[in-house]
Amino acid sequence: MKIVKLTMLAAIAAITAMAFIGASTATATPSWIAVCLKAELLNCKSLATHPLLGRLVALGGKGTFKAGFVTIECSGSEGWSVQNESQQNGVSEGTVESMTLKGCTGCTSIAFATPQAATLNMETETGGWRSKANGVKVKFTGCPFSQSCTYEANLNFEVQMNETEAFTEPKGAAFKRIEPSTGLCAETGKWETGKAVFDWELDNAAFPNGTRHKNVFPSLIGKELIKAL
Repeated sequence: MKIVKLTMLAAIAAITAMAFIGASTATATPSWIAVCLKAELLNCKSLATHPLLGRLVALGGKGTFKAGFVTIECSGSEGWSVQNESQQNGVSEGTVESMTLKGCTGCTSIAFATPQAATLNMETETGGWRSKANGVKVKFTGCPFSQSCTYEANLNFEVQMNETEAFTEPKGAAFKRIEPSTGLCAETGKWETGKAVFDWELDNAAFPNGTRHKNVFPSLIGKELIKAL
């Protein structure tokens, strides 16, 4: 992360996203994906401290999830990945370890299933970053009319970037109702809004109080650069 809210995942998606400093395409010449402190899509020169382990932190803003008879809104979310290296070679997975939603209305409880595997890859040699997570499950309880709704989705988010941040947005991602769910839950729920940005926290102090790099970016880099560090 939820379904209700967004960001929930975004984090996952995300949350996810770089968090799992995932994978470059097989045809791309540069073969490493790294956490970059600036918006440098290729061959980042502003790399996060290496080889210290760190965690990707997905921070979501206000988000909305619509499930037929109920609209769920949350004021924000925070997702943490497990420890990862800031630079990885080849195809790899990361895991969302925890997801917390805050300020939610519509249902009294929203539970995002963790741990949740997620990947990041660059689909072309010059762009097309995608954050993916399959089998994402969210359960809403304490909803109007004593309803309880569980949803599942395979998420595939574009990782967008500007000069100050990398981010994901759900853009109406569809979730399918699964069991256990009560009768009034819509067959399809939609994660309508919820932008998430990413921080990188180094494992150089007691979790979660390490060095925090805010608004980090993924960057595709070559082996030669890695060896020089």
